[in-house]
Amino acid sequence: MSDSAGTQPAGRAKIEDFDDAVAYLESLRPGDIHPGLERIAWLCERLGHPERALPFIHVTGTNGKGSTSRLAAAVLTATGRRTGLFTSPHLEVITERIAIDGVAITEAEFTELTVRLATELEAAVADRPGAPTHFELLTALGFAAFADADLDALVLEVGLGGRLDATNVVDGQVAVITNIALDHTDALGATRELIATEKAGIVKPGAVAVLGEQDPAVRAVLEDRCAQVGATPWRLGEEFALLENVAHPRGRRITVVTPTGRYEDLVVPFHGAHQGRNAACALAALDGFLGRAPEQDLVAGAFGAAANPGRFELIAGSPPLVIDVAHNPHGAAALVETLDEVFPGRERVLVVGINPHKQAEEMLAVMLTGTRAVVTTQVFDAPAIPATALARMAESLGHRLVRAAPDSRQAVDLALELARPDDVIVCTGSHYWIGTVRGYLQERRAES
Repeated sequence: MSDSAGTQPAGRAKIEDFDDAVAYLESLRPGDIHPGLERIAWLCERLGHPERALPFIHVTGTNGKGSTSRLAAAVLTATGRRTGLFTSPHLEVITERIAIDGVAITEAEFTELTVRLATELEAAVADRPGAPTHFELLTALGFAAFADADLDALVLEVGLGGRLDATNVVDGQVAVITNIALDHTDALGATRELIATEKAGIVKPGAVAVLGEQDPAVRAVLEDRCAQVGATPWRLGEEFALLENVAHPRGRRITVVTPTGRYEDLVVPFHGAHQGRNAACALAALDGFLGRAPEQDLVAGAFGAAANPGRFELIAGSPPLVIDVAHNPHGAAALVETLDEVFPGRERVLVVGINPHKQAEEMLAVMLTGTRAVVTTQVFDAPAIPATALARMAESLGHRLVRAAPDSRQAVDLALELARPDDVIVCTGSHYWIGTVRGYLQERRAES
């Protein structure tokens, strides 16, 4: 792809640089979620079906799908395959969502692709079944980027749910469902079984379905989907197993058995017991995708180099600071469990900002355990519960030392003032405000 933006779309969009491209995509954000595959299918057809150009590993789950996707993609790259990775949402820059061999596409490439897609939209306005949304256009943009790059494999993370998610226009030869918990209940259903039905929609005929969910009633829903479409279920604890999952200074040490391989004392550079389970799912997915287990030395090297920004990311210092996108009660519980493991007995200063669609009170109730002080905040250019409302929520749960900060930078500064040397500062909540915190911390480190 060249650095120029190319031919401009004929209608309302005028895209001359990266900022214009981002603004154009933002203009397509719907006020409400309108699930369905008609718009993305139409767009892919207009683009010549780039989604059909590659073999896929398709990954969903309430939590852990990003970590699982990153580990699987890292190993595929290490095998010598040119590998794409599509993830969402991003933390700091939208180009993070589309990576090739671990490197995000450039802003110039992103801009050129946006122009191409906008041109297609506006050239055939009468033919399309409603305007594609922000995420649908991003998904099509990713497919186009990966098709242009002539890849050998793609790891594709679902945005929301599965059955009606824009990524589900593909037929992945391996589908991974990491776990099922309550999140996005307004769109996916009020019970774990209903949510499982939605997520199971990514399992396609003839696929290998890697199932990390352990609850028998919920897993039965996933197994029913496999039976309906003729997919082969590989269940954690049955067809593949996590025999060891213990803390290690760099994360976890695991022993995993897959249908064709065994990995002894493998180090995963991500903290938390849940990351051991995510790694097991990634290894099973690779086994199903490749038809064999990759060699342990190759996997160990790929895992060792893998990065997972915003997922229990430790910023060294005194006191230490952790950033984590624990954006639902299930994720919050995993964060607290990991903090207790990595920093046993240390009290915490919690800095938190939460999306209004989340179960904020339930999240706070979990995260206040072991917390000495709370700083609430928000991001003004993304949906967020006001900092003062979050502060009142924390106080209603019985916490006394609560402060509200109007923006993320002031929240971090206030937490640093409140923290004692033996505390741990924990910044958590929605992806977008964690992204602003991460950027601010990088600025602070550069200045110190």
